[in-house]
Amino acid sequence: MNFADLEYNSFEDLEYKQENEPANFQQLFYIENLLRSSTFDDEQKDGINTDNLTQIEAWELIAKLKANQLDIFRDTNRFGQKDLVKHLNKIL
Repeated sequence: MNFADLEYNSFEDLEYKQENEPANFQQLFYIENLLRSSTFDDEQKDGINTDNLTQIEAWELIAKLKANQLDIFRDTNRFGQKDLVKHLNKIL
């Protein structure tokens, strides 16, 4: 038996990819909160399944949900004075 092919490489052990890791609790919680204030209709919201999401898929979904949020001033009545000041500072 030849053991020359079984060389140990410590750098390969340090390479850890999160591509196949399941989504963590914080990601799932953030997705649920973003779904509440998204512009998606009920069918689209029901079509989103968070049971078997990987971390990469969760971040992609979070980015998509953040891009499709209700406007706090135009679509909701849930804004305070601080929100209004921030909004006006962006405009000015």
